Parts: sequence; C-alpha cells; structure tokens
Amino acid sequence: MTIAAVIIFGSWLYPPTRYYWDQIDVFIFRSLNDTLKVSATLQNFIAIFSRRSADIIFDIIMLAITFTYALWNKGQRKERLIKILFMAIYILVIIQILNRLLIKIGLDLHYRQSPTMVLPDSLWLSKLLNDPMIRDHSSNSFPGDHALSFLLWASMMWNLYGRRIGQIAWVFAILFCLPRLFTGAHWFTDDFVGSGCLTLLANAIAFGLPVAQIFVYYLLKIFSSKSKY
Repeated sequence: MTIAAVIIFGSWLYPPTRYYWDQIDVFIFRSLNDTLKVSATLQNFIAIFSRRSADIIFDIIMLAITFTYALWNKGQRKERLIKILFMAIYILVIIQILNRLLIKIGLDLHYRQSPTMVLPDSLWLSKLLNDPMIRDHSSNSFPGDHALSFLLWASMMWNLYGRRIGQIAWVFAILFCLPRLFTGAHWFTDDFVGSGCLTLLANAIAFGLPVAQIFVYYLLKIFSSKSKY
C-alpha cells in the first residue's frame, strides 16, 4: 500500500505525468458539473448534500452503520466497540498530523484552488440557488478533508470488520464524496490522489506495523481483566 501511495502521489507531483492528471481532473469536473446545467432536479438534489449541514447527515449514517454492526453480535461486542474507539482516535490523528501538517504545510499544497475558481463557465450552484451554505468552491481544496474522513472510515471498516460490511462502507463513502465533485468544491485528484494516498499510508501504518492489532489486543486484555473483579 505504501508503494502504491508513493507511485500515485509521485506521478501527480512529477510535471510530465501531472499533465495527464490535470486532464483527468478537467474531464471529470466538466462531465459532472455540466449535468447540473440541464437538470433542475439534480441541482436541488446535489445542493442538499453539498451544504455544510449535510456533514451531520453523513456522520449519522456512518455512526449508524458502524454501531449497528458492532452491536449486532453480542458475543463480539466488546472487541468491536474497542475497534470503534481505535478507528475514531486513529482517523482524528491522521487528519490532524498527516493531512494538515505533512501535506498542507510540509509540502505547501494548502492553496490549491478548486475547479470552479479556475475554469471559466463553471456552474456555481451557490449563486444559482442563492444559497451561500452550498460548498462549491475552495481556495485550499487539496486534499479533500471530507473525502479523507470517508475513505479512512470505509477502509477501517473493511480491515477491522471484514469484506461484507467493508463493501457497504465503501459504497457510502464514494457516494458521500460525489456531491462536492459535482459542485466543484474539489478536483477529482483532491480525493483520489490526496485523500486516497493518505488513506493507503494510514492503513499501511495501522495494519502493516501493526498498530491496530496491538491497540485492540491490549485494550481487550485490560477490559477483560477488569470484568473478572
């Protein structure tokens, strides 16, 4: 996973191959954003899930999926709840350290403008619907902060709880990322390269070293010993 992250991120930074990433970015943004110009129904639908308040809806769905699965099997509840604790702490650490310090500050990529601020004739949904709460532009779009949270959650669900629930989590994570790609708050590579590579690196550390296994093992041991008294 680490090698894949280095190759993908390196190809995005390297000017000769960056050209092709930029072409992919423009193509995907145009394909998505142009559909908003011809469908009022899609405009209103995307607008609902592009508002800042939609983050609460996404968080509730993620928590509902996670806790429903964790509490489903009574015999494994303690271990699954400990895994949720690890997931929450680890995602917070990754977002704060790897994302904000390493990427945005360390590599000076904090001020990448989103497609609506760069490409002419882009549809600004916030202006069209006169709703300033719609996220359709950003002056620091790389990497996608929200996408990073969604991808980390989905990958953790896959690695901690298995393929079946992991597949469900990945479907929701991808759907959650789409609205802001439609509106132009992020480029495709903000999510795929930026958030995706951070997710690969984070999972390599958590499950390759293995940080997650040690965390779960010792906490489970602590709680099991306390339950005897």
